[in-house]
Amino acid sequence: MFYSGGWFNQPGYSIGVARCAGPLGPCGDTSPSPLLGSNAQGTGPGEESVFANRAGLWLAYTPFRSTLPLPGPPRPVSLAHLGFGASGPYLAAPLVGAASS
Repeated sequence: MFYSGGWFNQPGYSIGVARCAGPLGPCGDTSPSPLLGSNAQGTGPGEESVFANRAGLWLAYTPFRSTLPLPGPPRPVSLAHLGFGASGPYLAAPLVGAASS
């Protein structure tokens, strides 16, 4: 299960991963650290969604980047390439030019 934790408009807001015994739980974090925290694409990533295309699995997310009072998206969409191993999902190496495939 992917989830967001913390205050949505703060740099500490991040994306975590939990492994669940079933749909009703119990669930536990797979790591004491977030899967994805503030990075060069923006601070406070959240609102995650996983999708697949021919290039692999991707995590779409929106870092908090307020442009107010200027026009523009306050939460632009960013992508991270995902891999899966025995411990669960991890951030894989970026694929140059593959996200649009």
